[in-house]
Amino acid sequence: MKNDSVHDLISTMSGENLAVDTTKIKRDPNVSSTNPHHKVDINNLFAKLKKEENSKKKENIILLTLVISVIGVTGIIASF
Repeated sequence: MKNDSVHDLISTMSGENLAVDTTKIKRDPNVSSTNPHHKVDINNLFAKLKKEENSKKKENIILLTLVISVIGVTGIIASF
């Protein structure tokens, strides 16, 4: 019933007939949709944040290494 009302709302908001496939919406299995007062575990949030920061740090190191390598190779080629 709830999915039908969302579909009706979306299709009436626009002049176009929009088809919404609600079966493809990914839901987190850890989140209960029946409990509106779901508590969030701060440790999980910090773990995700730390993981993202480490990923960004790796990307930056790889990019820096690539730039230094290109500068070094260009310098070697220019010296001949």
